Amino acid sequence: MDPNGLIAPVNELGYPAPFWFLIFFRVLGFTLHLLPMNLWYAGTITAMLLGLSRVPEARRFSARLMSQMPFIIAFGVNLGIVPLLFLQVMGYRVFYSATILMAWQWLSVIALLCLAYYGVYIYAVGLRTVGMDALARWQRASGWLSALLFIVIAVIFHSAMLTMAEPGSWPALAEQSGRAAAVYGTAHALGNTALWTRMLFFLGLAMTTTAAYVAFDGAVLAGRESSEYRSWTRGFAPKFYTFAVLVYAGGGLLYAAGWEPGLREYMSSGSLLPLNLLTVLGPGLPLLILWLGRNVPAAGLWALIAQFLALGLQAVSRQLMQNQQLAPYLDIAADPLKMQIGPLAMFLVSFVAGLGVLGWIIARLVEANRKGVVSGE
Repeated sequence: MDPNGLIAPVNELGYPAPFWFLIFFRVLGFTLHLLPMNLWYAGTITAMLLGLSRVPEARRFSARLMSQMPFIIAFGVNLGIVPLLFLQVMGYRVFYSATILMAWQWLSVIALLCLAYYGVYIYAVGLRTVGMDALARWQRASGWLSALLFIVIAVIFHSAMLTMAEPGSWPALAEQSGRAAAVYGTAHALGNTALWTRMLFFLGLAMTTTAAYVAFDGAVLAGRESSEYRSWTRGFAPKFYTFAVLVYAGGGLLYAAGWEPGLREYMSSGSLLPLNLLTVLGPGLPLLILWLGRNVPAAGLWALIAQFLALGLQAVSRQLMQNQQLAPYLDIAADPLKMQIGPLAMFLVSFVAGLGVLGWIIARLVEANRKGVVSGE
């Protein structure tokens, strides 16, 4: 079976906006989504583990983050709409084919996310009503279940993106999970080593975001907390970030070792080498800020800003890599341009207005946190 036969034909309607516009908002949207998404992926399990600690400040952060998590999830879901929208616009020829091959997993994300969301709410409500020490077993179990479900969701998303970028694997997947030219939607990439090395790499990246958020919480959100708690965040954040960087580096090396020679050569080519070096070293800036700013209260804010920039570099490099992986099969920049001014204007207005509303909500949440409302006091 020729994989090109499974790739959708070019849409005669063309792109509704210039290619640079689509790329820009896909990368920007993905970066905005990565920040809260990393806190679901690594932050939830980290908070649950810290909740087992005998250190009061560690348990306090666990309670604070899990109390904030319903809002973080809501922000992440809404911010995830933009990159998914532009992924479907630009990658429609491969996105739909890949997700049809693994349809049941892909559709299950909605149910899994709802269950994880409810689990976080149950845990957070328990924290606010009875406190961490008095949580019932079923309330504690809901927190652990949510942490597990977020990891499962991450596996499915990584599997989908990996499958989408490798059309050459589709014929084998179709034959293994279908019959007589009909697929059952049960394909998966669980046997692909790249899935697990990629997962490890992104787990390390998510852990760095969680570490930066620890410092941010102590610097910006914990105005009503004790000085001991704020001091603990400044001491724990750089240590945890250092450990996270080791996971990030180890996962990245294993992941890159599995690249095809052509992809490795492309990503290290002269024009892309500086960008990819900056991407690889991106987490170094937040780490430096956290270590040097252990006695500087505002360091947590600057560390989170630096982390956002590091995530942006990751989003840019990820897009370039994906384009190169698809290059043997299609040129995503080759679709004709047929401008649609009306929908484009509506998107821009909605995007700016949406960011404004989210900014206002975040400002109110920061104010509430500093007064001890959201932090569970």
